[in-house]
Amino acid sequence: MRMIESSLFHPVALVDDLGAAPLAVQLLGRDLVLWRDARGGVHAATDRCPHRGAALSMGRVHGDTLECAYHGWRFDGSGRSTTACTTLKMAVVAPIPMASVSAATVVNPGMRASWRSA
Repeated sequence: MRMIESSLFHPVALVDDLGAAPLAVQLLGRDLVLWRDARGGVHAATDRCPHRGAALSMGRVHGDTLECAYHGWRFDGSGRSTTACTTLKMAVVAPIPMASVSAATVVNPGMRASWRSA
């Protein structure tokens, strides 16, 4: 049974909390990571690298990508790896739909973003 809470947007951080480093947040028991790209766009994803399970929030932002601290795999805002073998399905993190509303950053954990296979 799907909880209604997972179909709604929820505030998870203040916009001012998002600086140059990735930010770990938790929502409905899920670990998420927020980060800003080089243009200031805000992104959210599951806080787990698909390669070895490291927390992406322990990594760093590199241009428009989030870099895993463990082996340096980088992921863009759509969740696609820009450095690993991009044809591997495991080289994708689950992006979380989100929006910035006034001073809060909100995410919707129940919506599924989609991407095209390579």
